[in-house]
Amino acid sequence: MVWEVRNSVYGSLSYLSQSVFWGTLLLAAWSDWKYYRIPNRLIIFGIVSGIMSLVFQAADLEAGSKIPWLLLALSGFLVRGVAVLVLGIFLHSLGMIGAADLKLVALLAAWLGFSETIKILCVGFILGAVWSLQKMLRYGSAFQRFLYLSAYIRQILSNKKIEKYYDPVRDGTECVIPLGTCFCMATVLVFLEKWIF
Repeated sequence: MVWEVRNSVYGSLSYLSQSVFWGTLLLAAWSDWKYYRIPNRLIIFGIVSGIMSLVFQAADLEAGSKIPWLLLALSGFLVRGVAVLVLGIFLHSLGMIGAADLKLVALLAAWLGFSETIKILCVGFILGAVWSLQKMLRYGSAFQRFLYLSAYIRQILSNKKIEKYYDPVRDGTECVIPLGTCFCMATVLVFLEKWIF
Protein backbone atom coordinates (compact mmCIF):
# COMPACT_ATOMS: atom_id res chain seq x y z
CA MET A 1 0.00 0.00 0.00
CA VAL A 2 1.31 3.45 -0.91
CA TRP A 3 0.50 5.13 2.41
CA GLU A 4 3.59 5.57 4.58
CA VAL A 5 4.79 9.08 5.34
CA ARG A 6 7.90 9.93 7.31
CA ASN A 7 9.06 13.25 8.73
CA SER A 8 11.63 14.23 6.11
CA VAL A 9 11.85 15.96 2.76
CA TYR A 10 11.05 12.72 0.95
CA GLY A 11 8.23 11.99 3.39
CA SER A 12 6.77 15.40 2.58
CA LEU A 13 7.05 14.69 -1.14
CA SER A 14 5.35 11.33 -0.60
CA TYR A 15 2.58 13.13 1.28
CA LEU A 16 2.28 15.53 -1.67
CA SER A 17 1.97 12.56 -4.06
CA GLN A 18 -0.77 11.10 -1.89
CA SER A 19 -2.58 14.45 -1.91
CA VAL A 20 -2.38 14.35 -5.70
CA PHE A 21 -3.99 10.88 -5.55
CA TRP A 22 -6.95 12.27 -3.58
CA GLY A 23 -7.20 15.19 -5.99
CA THR A 24 -7.19 12.75 -8.91
CA LEU A 25 -10.04 10.82 -7.28
CA LEU A 26 -12.01 14.02 -6.78
CA LEU A 27 -11.59 15.00 -10.44
CA ALA A 28 -12.45 11.46 -11.59
CA ALA A 29 -15.63 11.48 -9.48
CA TRP A 30 -16.68 14.85 -10.88
CA SER A 31 -15.90 13.90 -14.49
CA ASP A 32 -17.81 10.61 -14.23
CA TRP A 33 -20.78 12.30 -12.57
CA LYS A 34 -20.88 15.15 -15.10
CA TYR A 35 -19.90 13.41 -18.36
CA TYR A 36 -20.14 9.65 -17.62
CA ARG A 37 -16.46 9.26 -18.48
CA ILE A 38 -13.10 9.46 -16.75
CA PRO A 39 -10.30 10.77 -18.97
CA ASN A 40 -7.31 8.46 -19.42
CA ARG A 41 -4.98 11.31 -18.48
CA LEU A 42 -6.45 11.30 -14.97
CA ILE A 43 -5.75 7.58 -14.61
CA ILE A 44 -2.21 8.05 -15.95
CA PHE A 45 -1.71 10.98 -13.57
CA GLY A 46 -2.83 8.77 -10.68
CA ILE A 47 -0.42 6.01 -11.73
CA VAL A 48 2.51 8.44 -12.00
CA SER A 49 1.74 9.99 -8.61
CA GLY A 50 1.61 6.49 -7.07
CA ILE A 51 4.97 5.57 -8.54
CA MET A 52 6.45 8.88 -7.37
CA SER A 53 5.11 8.29 -3.87
CA LEU A 54 6.90 4.93 -3.80
CA VAL A 55 10.12 6.51 -5.08
CA PHE A 56 9.97 9.19 -2.37
CA GLN A 57 9.31 6.58 0.31
CA ALA A 58 12.25 4.49 -0.93
CA ALA A 59 14.52 7.54 -0.86
CA ASP A 60 13.73 7.94 2.83
CA LEU A 61 14.94 4.41 3.71
CA GLU A 62 18.40 3.33 4.78
CA ALA A 63 20.96 3.08 1.98
CA GLY A 64 21.09 -0.73 1.64
CA SER A 65 17.35 -1.30 1.49
CA LYS A 66 16.24 1.42 -0.95
CA ILE A 67 16.48 -0.44 -4.25
CA PRO A 68 15.11 -3.84 -3.08
CA TRP A 69 12.20 -2.14 -1.29
CA LEU A 70 11.44 0.05 -4.30
CA LEU A 71 11.53 -2.87 -6.75
CA LEU A 72 9.24 -4.92 -4.52
CA ALA A 73 6.85 -2.00 -3.98
CA LEU A 74 6.76 -1.09 -7.69
CA SER A 75 6.16 -4.69 -8.73
CA GLY A 76 3.31 -4.96 -6.20
CA PHE A 77 1.85 -1.67 -7.45
CA LEU A 78 1.92 -2.84 -11.07
CA VAL A 79 0.81 -6.44 -10.42
CA ARG A 80 -2.23 -5.30 -8.42
CA GLY A 81 -3.29 -2.85 -11.12
CA VAL A 82 -2.82 -5.31 -13.98
CA ALA A 83 -4.52 -8.16 -12.08
CA VAL A 84 -7.64 -6.05 -11.56
CA LEU A 85 -7.66 -5.03 -15.22
CA VAL A 86 -7.43 -8.64 -16.35
CA LEU A 87 -10.20 -9.78 -13.99
CA GLY A 88 -12.39 -6.79 -14.82
CA ILE A 89 -12.24 -7.27 -18.58
CA PHE A 90 -14.86 -10.02 -18.21
CA LEU A 91 -17.32 -7.65 -16.51
CA HIS A 92 -16.58 -4.97 -19.08
CA SER A 93 -17.15 -7.38 -21.98
CA LEU A 94 -20.64 -8.04 -20.60
CA GLY A 95 -21.40 -4.33 -20.36
CA MET A 96 -21.69 -4.48 -16.57
CA ILE A 97 -18.91 -1.99 -15.88
CA GLY A 98 -17.48 0.74 -18.07
CA ALA A 99 -13.88 0.85 -19.21
CA ALA A 100 -13.22 4.02 -17.21
CA ASP A 101 -14.69 2.44 -14.07
CA LEU A 102 -12.48 -0.59 -14.59
CA LYS A 103 -9.34 1.54 -15.00
CA LEU A 104 -10.27 3.50 -11.87
CA VAL A 105 -10.64 0.29 -9.84
CA ALA A 106 -7.26 -0.88 -11.16
CA LEU A 107 -5.74 2.41 -10.00
CA LEU A 108 -7.33 1.98 -6.57
CA ALA A 109 -5.98 -1.57 -6.31
CA ALA A 110 -2.50 -0.43 -7.33
CA TRP A 111 -2.48 2.36 -4.75
CA LEU A 112 -4.37 0.76 -1.87
CA GLY A 113 -3.96 -3.00 -2.19
CA PHE A 114 -6.50 -5.76 -2.71
CA SER A 115 -8.11 -5.81 0.75
CA GLU A 116 -8.93 -2.09 0.75
CA THR A 117 -10.10 -2.27 -2.86
CA ILE A 118 -12.48 -5.13 -2.05
CA LYS A 119 -14.01 -3.01 0.73
CA ILE A 120 -14.26 -0.07 -1.68
CA LEU A 121 -15.91 -2.25 -4.34
CA CYS A 122 -18.49 -3.56 -1.84
CA VAL A 123 -19.37 -0.07 -0.61
CA GLY A 124 -19.24 1.35 -4.16
CA PHE A 125 -21.60 -1.28 -5.56
CA ILE A 126 -24.03 -0.66 -2.68
CA LEU A 127 -23.91 3.09 -3.36
CA GLY A 128 -24.42 2.36 -7.06
CA ALA A 129 -27.39 0.10 -6.34
CA VAL A 130 -29.05 2.76 -4.18
CA TRP A 131 -28.36 5.44 -6.80
CA SER A 132 -29.68 3.17 -9.55
CA LEU A 133 -32.85 2.32 -7.62
CA GLN A 134 -33.45 6.00 -6.91
CA LYS A 135 -33.00 6.79 -10.61
CA MET A 136 -35.35 3.98 -11.69
CA LEU A 137 -38.02 5.13 -9.23
CA ARG A 138 -37.66 8.73 -10.38
CA TYR A 139 -38.05 7.80 -14.06
CA GLY A 140 -40.71 5.15 -13.38
CA SER A 141 -38.62 2.44 -15.01
CA ALA A 142 -38.02 0.15 -12.00
CA PHE A 143 -40.57 -2.46 -13.09
CA GLN A 144 -39.27 -2.44 -16.67
CA ARG A 145 -35.62 -2.80 -15.54
CA PHE A 146 -36.42 -5.70 -13.19
CA LEU A 147 -38.37 -7.43 -15.99
CA TYR A 148 -35.38 -6.94 -18.26
CA LEU A 149 -33.03 -8.40 -15.61
CA SER A 150 -35.23 -11.48 -15.13
CA ALA A 151 -35.47 -11.95 -18.93
CA TYR A 152 -31.68 -11.63 -19.16
CA ILE A 153 -31.17 -14.30 -16.49
CA ARG A 154 -33.71 -16.62 -18.17
CA GLN A 155 -31.98 -16.12 -21.51
CA ILE A 156 -28.59 -17.03 -20.03
CA LEU A 157 -30.03 -20.14 -18.38
CA SER A 158 -31.83 -21.32 -21.51
CA ASN A 159 -29.06 -20.50 -24.02
CA LYS A 160 -26.23 -21.46 -21.65
CA LYS A 161 -24.34 -18.51 -23.08
CA ILE A 162 -23.50 -15.26 -21.33
CA GLU A 163 -24.32 -12.24 -23.44
CA LYS A 164 -23.86 -8.53 -22.99
CA TYR A 165 -26.21 -7.15 -20.34
CA TYR A 166 -26.10 -3.48 -21.25
CA ASP A 167 -26.11 -2.17 -24.80
CA PRO A 168 -26.31 1.63 -25.10
CA VAL A 169 -28.08 1.45 -28.48
CA ARG A 170 -30.78 -0.89 -27.16
CA ASP A 171 -31.03 0.38 -23.55
CA GLY A 172 -30.27 4.09 -23.85
CA THR A 173 -28.54 6.07 -21.12
CA GLU A 174 -31.47 6.64 -18.77
CA CYS A 175 -30.48 3.65 -16.63
CA VAL A 176 -26.74 4.49 -16.52
CA ILE A 177 -25.16 5.59 -13.26
CA PRO A 178 -21.67 7.04 -12.79
CA LEU A 179 -20.18 3.98 -11.10
CA GLY A 180 -16.73 5.60 -10.95
CA THR A 181 -18.23 8.35 -8.80
CA CYS A 182 -19.64 5.66 -6.50
CA PHE A 183 -16.19 4.04 -6.21
CA CYS A 184 -14.61 7.42 -5.39
CA MET A 185 -17.24 8.12 -2.72
CA ALA A 186 -16.69 4.61 -1.36
CA THR A 187 -12.94 5.25 -1.12
CA VAL A 188 -13.59 8.34 0.99
CA LEU A 189 -16.05 6.44 3.21
CA VAL A 190 -13.68 3.48 3.71
CA PHE A 191 -10.83 5.80 4.69
CA LEU A 192 -13.03 7.95 6.92
CA GLU A 193 -14.06 4.80 8.76
CA LYS A 194 -10.39 3.82 9.08
CA TRP A 195 -9.29 7.26 10.32
CA ILE A 196 -12.21 7.73 12.74
CA PHE A 197 -12.24 4.27 14.28
